[in-house]
Amino acid sequence: KSRVGVAHNNFVQNSAEMGFVGSFIYVALMYLSFKALYVVQKLKPNNIKKDFAILPVLARALLVSIVGFVIVTSFITMELDILFIWIGLCAVVLNIAQQEIENIRFKFAIKDIVVIFIIIIIHLIGLHIITVTDII
Repeated sequence: KSRVGVAHNNFVQNSAEMGFVGSFIYVALMYLSFKALYVVQKLKPNNIKKDFAILPVLARALLVSIVGFVIVTSFITMELDILFIWIGLCAVVLNIAQQEIENIRFKFAIKDIVVIFIIIIIHLIGLHIITVTDII
């Protein structure tokens, strides 16, 4: 069965459907999930209560699974339901870590907004180069 009207990957599909604001929100959710998981998985075992020692391992597993999702959806268009479940799991892991571990630092700053804009611009430039030069 043909999938007419479907873009080459999730980012292109979301950008076409939601525009720049939607693309910013999509990339921001992904970026903040990566950042939260990175912060949690870098925690030292001596800073964590015994009951919550699994948090860095869980964060690492979620990080690897989201990286896999991003790689796969760079080549195909998939439904985003699973992405939002992963983002919810990332939020849960970060929330538990912030409640149970004293010195965890995670905040959204102007630097993060700049990084998100740079990611979007690089991706759009790459898409433009691919479409103009007819590489694929």
